[in-house]
Amino acid sequence: MNTQSILSKNIRRIIDEKGLKQKAIAQECRINEKAFSNMLCNRQEIRTDNLPLIAKALDVDISELFKTD
Repeated sequence: MNTQSILSKNIRRIIDEKGLKQKAIAQECRINEKAFSNMLCNRQEIRTDNLPLIAKALDVDISELFKTD
């Protein structure tokens, strides 16, 4: 599994576990909602400069986004 797939899988998992909405996370990160959806579906690359914003919006350490287990 490549890094982008790992990131999108973990972000989706955390959103689901915490009962959050993709739209709310996208807005908090100031990422276009469609672009954020595309990122989570591996249709668009998750840029490294967005990772700290996403981790903060999800209230997790950035390392949580890279977990492979």
